[in-house]
Amino acid sequence: MLDIIALAQSFPGAIAIAVNVSIVVGWKVAGFVGMLVSVLGTILPPMIIIAVVSAIYNLICDNLYVSFLLKGMQCAVAAIILSVSIDLALNVFKEKSVLYDLIMLLALVFAFVFKVNVVILILGALVLGIIMFLLSRRKGEK
Repeated sequence: MLDIIALAQSFPGAIAIAVNVSIVVGWKVAGFVGMLVSVLGTILPPMIIIAVVSAIYNLICDNLYVSFLLKGMQCAVAAIILSVSIDLALNVFKEKSVLYDLIMLLALVFAFVFKVNVVILILGALVLGIIMFLLSRRKGEK
């Protein structure tokens, strides 16, 4: 059971973890039907909330006050993203690795100068991370 939960937690995102754990628990408690009910119980509430919020937003999106509120929220979100980006950069600098600094600089240049899609940068970082892991593992074996 712990192995299955550990596997469920290996997938990214809180929703994925919740769905995977609900699959395991539902299956253990009541088989296939328990799994279906558990997954529906995990997925439906957020979907219903998003549908309701979307419907309400469509009714009030032309309101001047709502527009001002959303513009203010955009500023707050931008500040939060900037803060997280600075924290991540500082953590990279703390590693004192020229390679990590170079990777971060290249990602910044590719994103802002060459307008490379962020998804491509993330996939590239994934491949680079796997290569670096395999190389460090190979060094450990020698």
